[in-house]
Amino acid sequence: MDEIGEILFPKAEWLILTEPDNTRALPTSDLADFIPIDFCRDRVVITTSVEDALEKAVELSGPEDVILVTGSLYLVGEAKEVLED
Repeated sequence: MDEIGEILFPKAEWLILTEPDNTRALPTSDLADFIPIDFCRDRVVITTSVEDALEKAVELSGPEDVILVTGSLYLVGEAKEVLED
């Protein structure tokens, strides 16, 4: 996780952290430990579900922005289901 976070997090304007509906998911509080120290904490949003995270991403994004969903296959799969509905 450290390497991926070091590559992706600095490129983000916002970080939206969430957990998939899976008992083995890393809690968002633990995930937040991987945010680089120089990333503005005012630009970190913690949500309680993948659906809420996607809604927040759309709310914070403009028409030319890119929303990147990354994480476990469970999280990406759940995001895919939400987006297909």
